Amino acid sequence: MEHMPSIARHVQLCFNSFHDARADLAKAEDTIRYKMQPWNINDEMGRFRLWCGNVAAHRTGRSSLDYRLREASHIRDRVVELLKNLESVIQEAKEIISGGRIPWEDVSDSESDSSSEEGFEEPNTTELQQLMSNVAEITTCLMRLSMAIRNPAPHDQFKESAEIDMSYFEAFDIDHVRSKFPQAEEFLVLRLGKAISRRRQYLRYRDEHQKKLKDGLEGAVNILEIQTAGAVIAQAPSVRFESTVASSIPMALKVPALMTHIDDTDYYEDALSQTSYASSMTDDKKLRPPPLPEQGQDGNPFECPLCFRFTSIRHASAWHKHVYRDLQPYRHATADTKAECPLCLQASPSLAQLRRHLGKHHEELSLFALPPSLKGHEDGNEEDPSD
Repeated sequence: MEHMPSIARHVQLCFNSFHDARADLAKAEDTIRYKMQPWNINDEMGRFRLWCGNVAAHRTGRSSLDYRLREASHIRDRVVELLKNLESVIQEAKEIISGGRIPWEDVSDSESDSSSEEGFEEPNTTELQQLMSNVAEITTCLMRLSMAIRNPAPHDQFKESAEIDMSYFEAFDIDHVRSKFPQAEEFLVLRLGKAISRRRQYLRYRDEHQKKLKDGLEGAVNILEIQTAGAVIAQAPSVRFESTVASSIPMALKVPALMTHIDDTDYYEDALSQTSYASSMTDDKKLRPPPLPEQGQDGNPFECPLCFRFTSIRHASAWHKHVYRDLQPYRHATADTKAECPLCLQASPSLAQLRRHLGKHHEELSLFALPPSLKGHEDGNEEDPSD
């Protein structure tokens, strides 16, 4: 580990601290386990793992975060500082869990009485709870900081994605446009249908690129988990790490890496099976952008399921703009001087209104490229903020 780049080395140290604390918690006294459940550590380690995989913080070489920040020492130093703080906070929690230090709420009665007489209020949270809150805040800071790291321009990635074969979707996408706009000329139907397939290429490229960044993370973490699990079974067989409390970490992070290829196959089979249904949808059931992910509804950074970059969005309207920016619905738009829509043949009183009208068509067509799990449909109770 001595020869590892600074960020990757500190990431490994943080994972070591997480696993040590979790192992100690399994054999801790009941009073300690009452104050901090295993899912507290599991959730925060999951969020940290999400950040690592998103920016390749665990990796070495040209794809690593260390390499990407080689000319941005101020950001790299800040990342290292946060990782050091994270390791330090987890170690403080580990000291309490292992019994090496008494938490502030368990001071002697005499000290408590003395503090009360002097007018000090007793804390309403335990020290372990405060430390885990600090862990969560540090991880959030890492996520926010990663938003400032320069990423390749979408235009460049759009060109790079052309190598991915998505031709088997093309006929379905063209049929979707044809059924949606039966009055449109055939050259427009072909162009817009192929544009949907092109967006599928881009989304697939982003997905595969993100998996490459995460490569090696599961293996390194799983080795530690196997070692930790062995200690848990030997020392505290009655303690379970899996909690019935709902976790805020996406299930994708908890699925073994061996399931990845099965998930990929299911994605395409599901998408193809839904194409005929989506192609026959009427205007009463229009495609809408997917809802704002639950992880981002509190304003904290979250990983976008389309571009796989961390983003912080509070309102649905801003989220819809982000989705459309990823899909680039106007990339294949055609310029025309006529004030009649070439797709639905509806007349517009001005060219400006025609542009807005065409924009809505392009936006909805672009949504057809979304993976089935992300597609949203208008239910009549929610307005699209972009309207």
